[in-house]
Amino acid sequence: MDEIIKELKMQIVTRGIFHDYKLTEDYAKGVNGVVFFATATSEHRSPAKLALKTLLPENISVGSNCIKDIQKEFATWLMIPSHGNIIAGRRFKKMFFVSKTNLEDGTIRKRGIEIPIMEMEGMDGSLRDWINNERFSMKDRLIAIVYALNGLTHLYKNGIEGHGDLKPGTKKGSNAHYKDPAYSTEHSLRN
Repeated sequence: MDEIIKELKMQIVTRGIFHDYKLTEDYAKGVNGVVFFATATSEHRSPAKLALKTLLPENISVGSNCIKDIQKEFATWLMIPSHGNIIAGRRFKKMFFVSKTNLEDGTIRKRGIEIPIMEMEGMDGSLRDWINNERFSMKDRLIAIVYALNGLTHLYKNGIEGHGDLKPGTKKGSNAHYKDPAYSTEHSLRN
């Protein structure tokens, strides 16, 4: 794990923003953002899994448009009309992130900036996991693809570009914005 990603993850944990959840070792890194995955610490907590999306630490800087861009993305995400094959953003919180830079003279410079974190229901696996799982029939695999495309069609019909780089390996809950019943567990279906 990149050291700066590890630092961001540690700060999310120590600040207790998502105190009812424990971050897993998994994470998905995109071009501008990173998604951490969390599981509930109590069996009575719903949803049982969360995905937490924020900016990659290297995109966090004072005056950067990246923070404004991701806040705009999150605001749009929260306005997405409900659909059974789309992962809804639950809410977004802000966290004060402190970055550390080692200077040539051996001192450490600390800088802090407030960053947004989107909370969404966590999903198991990726579209690729579903497509490649020989336990399921070819018909069921194709149905999973149709579900994903159906969710994207819903977004486009409502004037929202659902995803700029959807690929089979994209983790559900990272920024695919869709879900399917491929993993029929109680926490992967909308209640």
